[in-house]
Amino acid sequence: MINPPAFDPRLFTDIARNLAGQQPPEEGRFRTAVGRAYYSLFLIARENLRIRVREDVHSAVIRSLRAQNRRLGDQLDQLRHYRVVADYELIPDDPTKQNWEQNWNYVWQLATRLRPTLEGIRPAPARP
Repeated sequence: MINPPAFDPRLFTDIARNLAGQQPPEEGRFRTAVGRAYYSLFLIARENLRIRVREDVHSAVIRSLRAQNRRLGDQLDQLRHYRVVADYELIPDDPTKQNWEQNWNYVWQLATRLRPTLEGIRPAPARP
């Protein structure tokens, strides 16, 4: 049996951009776009770092990134935070995160900057 090709997580970035760009602007589309943008980068990082754990995998990816580059891990964690707010907070507790078009613009800018770096990241060499 032939295995199908793996899903390309970069497609989530395209889906997010297209969804957020639809008119008229709508909170549900922005919230969904935030989630897809995060998952695109998360999956790229998880695959490139070869992380195979299932339990607490998001934290494992962020920890691994931070071990190589603190700022990079912190930035992916920021995107995760926005994804959590988008998915779980009907009215965000943080008043600065209640404008979803603004949230999307921030997430998109950050995701666009992070993606090339995450596409090139590799697991840290094993320590002897």
